[in-house]
Parts: sequence; structure tokens; C-alpha cells
Amino acid sequence: MVRESSLKYVIVDIVIYLLLALILLSTALPFAHEIAISFSGRAPVRAKSVGLWPQEFTLDNYAAAMARKQFARALAISCLRVIVAVPATLLVAVLTAYPLAFERFQLPGRRGFLMALI
Repeated sequence: MVRESSLKYVIVDIVIYLLLALILLSTALPFAHEIAISFSGRAPVRAKSVGLWPQEFTLDNYAAAMARKQFARALAISCLRVIVAVPATLLVAVLTAYPLAFERFQLPGRRGFLMALI
């Protein structure tokens, strides 16, 4: 469907894009800050002078985390969860999508359930 390109629609589009950009920044900037802190030395972190770019770049924080005994166990648990969860999620998604995709399956509440999923 093609809509008119009037000033009203252009303004609405601009407002929507600005709102989405604001949401993106408010979500992504804290992650970027934490990553910068993880690559920074102790002195800048304690002085709270790290912004979005690491100061006194170092990998010592990662080396210290990987040297701990709990790291290997946590990594193994995370990998096991991924190995189990991904196929299980795919199986459930396929088993749910197949009957919802075809009209020939007359399931009670099919349309409402499909709309809730979408």
C-alpha cells in the first residue's frame, strides 16, 4: 500500500525515527560504557573517568576472570544451556507454527492464538 507523502506523514515519520533513535541510545550506551570499563585499567575505573572509550587499555580484567575456577564451570553451564535450549526452542516453534500456518487445521481459537503470537 502506497500512502501519500504529505507533510503530516513526513513529520510523523521523523518523530518515530527520533523516538527509536532515543530508545536505541538509551539501551546501547550503558552496554558500551560497561565494555569500556572492562577494557580499562583500575585507576581510571576507580576515578570514574571512563566514558565510552577505554582508558589505559588492558586485558587484565579478562585474564583475572578466566583464571578463576568458577569461570570454566560457568562457561560449561552456559554452553550446555545453549546446546539444549536452541534445539528445544526450534522444535516448539516448528510444532506451534505448522498447525497455525494452514487453514485446513480447524483449531478452536486458532485465529486469536495466532494474533497473540504476532
